[in-house]
This record gives sequence, structure tokens and C-alpha cells, in this order.
Amino acid sequence: FAHSPTLSCRIGALSPKLATFVSSNELLCVAAAHVAGAERVAVSNDNERFSANDVFVHYFGEPRLLLTTPSPINQRASLAFRVGGVGFPESNAYAVRFNGVVGGACEWVDDADLACVLSGKLDSGDYVLTIDVDGTHVANATLDVTLVDQLVGTAPLTTDGGGTSGSSAARTTAGDASAVAAVTNPPVDEAVAPESRGLSTGIIIALALVGFALLLLLVLCIYWTRGRGDRRLDEGTEMGQGGADYVYSPHYDEDAASQATNTVMSVEVDSDTSEESSDLQRD
Repeated sequence: FAHSPTLSCRIGALSPKLATFVSSNELLCVAAAHVAGAERVAVSNDNERFSANDVFVHYFGEPRLLLTTPSPINQRASLAFRVGGVGFPESNAYAVRFNGVVGGACEWVDDADLACVLSGKLDSGDYVLTIDVDGTHVANATLDVTLVDQLVGTAPLTTDGGGTSGSSAARTTAGDASAVAAVTNPPVDEAVAPESRGLSTGIIIALALVGFALLLLLVLCIYWTRGRGDRRLDEGTEMGQGGADYVYSPHYDEDAASQATNTVMSVEVDSDTSEESSDLQRD
């Protein structure tokens, strides 16, 4: 670049503007108002012949920062976080600052979302977050954020009238600092695992089935016992109706033999009597 009073810059199709000479390798151009987008930059030492290099300037509206996710940013859980806002220009060169000091880099997701990662852990506390876009610090877009470094699942201890909220308290250590976190025991119903509930239900059903089987077996035993008793009662009734023939006696065989002998003797006696009668008649 020449140190010339006609040193100029031209952006896109806009009229050239005088530039400020800094060195043979650098000059300062003033960008005129323009809609968002990229425009080619050309320079000239005499304000007549301009360069034709592919150098661009990017116009974008001033972005606004609205929130971070998570909030607060827990460095113990992850160094990654998201920044939500409005009007983020598409760029691959985003940086994030905490109280003006660069503390990480971001990737453009869309015009309302940046995916950022801290370059390292910072001290816990409150910070003012700002961003850089293509090396330009957007100082007017600010966001108040809080950085913490604590175990996942713990929460800051709160007090109400001098008392400690929560059912119990546990102390956790974050780096060199100690923080008190409230630990709330879950309700009894929530503490029971679904698997335990299913197991208890299965045991109850099994016990019910076993009880039903035992009851059915008892009924069958009673029915069988009563059937045998009825059959014995019927047999006794038939024996009673049949007379002496159905009454068993250990002397039954002897009585039968004696009766047979008496019958034979009676027959013989009758025969003798007949013979004597015949003899008497012959005489």
C-alpha cells in the first residue's frame, strides 16, 4: 500500500471511501451501512485502479444473547454448553468471553443457537458473557451467567427463616471450595423399583394358586371318604336284610357239618323204622 492521499477502499458496489494508511501491509477502511451478507473488498492507491482479490467483509446485524443451557453452567458435569439468542451470523469463527477474557470457542448451529466449549475450568462465580464473531468483539451483546463446579444432582442449600430446607444435607467439595447441597429422599412409593413390585405381585399370585390347589385336594379327599362310608353302609344293609345267611360266625362251618350229620341220622332212623314196619306186617 502506498502512503497516498487517494488511498481508498471500495465495498461491493458502494462508492469508494478514503482509507487510512497504517503501513505498507495494512490500511484502515470504514465500512458504510449495508444489509447483512458478504461483500467483496477492493483497495486502490489512486482511487482509480482497484484490486481484484477475493477478500470479503461480512455484514451482520448485532446479535442478542438470551440464555445459556444449562444454567448455571456446571463445569463438573461438562465443559460444553449452548448459547441461545437472535441474529447470529453464519461463521466458523466464534469465541466466547467471560468478563472480557476469551474462555472458549463456539460453532454456529443456526441464527439462534451456538454450541460452545470452555477451553478450561474457570473459578465458580458470576460472569458477563460476550462473543467474538470473525475476530470482532461484539461488546454490546451481553449476558449474565453463573459458573459452578459441583457434583451432578446436587443443588445449593437454601434457608428459610434460619432453617435448612430439604430433608437432609450433604457436603460436597468443588476444587478448593466446599459447598453444601440439599439431598431429598424420594417418597416411599417412588423408592420401590418396578421390578420389586412385579416380583411381589408374582409371589402373591403363586401363593393364591397353591392355596386353591390345596383346597381342591381337601374337597376331593372328603368326597372320597364319604363315598367309601356310603358303600360300607349299603353292604351292611344288604347283610341285615338277608338274615342268618349274611351273618358270619366262626362256628358256621361246624354248625353246617353238624346239621348235615343230623339229617343223615334221621334218614337212617327212618329206614330202620320202615324195615321194622315191614317185618311186623310179615308176621
